[in-house]
Order: sequence, then C-alpha cells, then structure tokens
Amino acid sequence: MSDLPTEGPITGLCIVTDKQNCPNGYSAIEKTYDDNSDADLWKDGFFTRRVVRYICMTRHFPLDNGRLNNVLADIAVISDRSPVPLGYSLVDVTVDTRE
Repeated sequence: MSDLPTEGPITGLCIVTDKQNCPNGYSAIEKTYDDNSDADLWKDGFFTRRVVRYICMTRHFPLDNGRLNNVLADIAVISDRSPVPLGYSLVDVTVDTRE
C-alpha cells in the first residue's frame, strides 16, 4: 500500500484473520523483525485447521475535535489467561471476522 505513511508514530492497531483484510489505511505486519519469519500471532496445533492472526497498523492521524490523537506508545502480546497490564487497552476481536 504505497499511499500509507512510512514514517511517524504508529497511531492504531487491529488484529485480522487474513492479512489481506486489513482495514483501509492499515497495513499488515507480515514478517518478524529479528528473523524475517511469518508474523502470525497464533501458532496452531498439529491436527487442527490452521488459524492465523496478524497485526495491522496505521500511521494515519485520526482527528478528535480538530486535535491529533492516538499515538501508540507500547504494546504487550499476552496469553488469553494473562491479565491486561495496567494502562493498556485490550484488542481481543478480529476486525475482519469478529472472532
């Protein structure tokens, strides 16, 4: 997606089940930074159907009554049994399939 800004702070995140289904203005994080492997958040079991989850991010600045807002400062990827750290927002539903 060449129309997306490539510099500046990340201003939004969401999760999708298919990296082709990122919302307008978002791009999928497809590869890990350290070893260039698939960035699927959900490494599935052996005999079940393959379930995948990808993070989509944007650098567009949403407006809130004429002010810029929503700059992402930190992210924590936690298990479904872990409590959400204080000051964090939970993203627990995919935007493409509502799973």
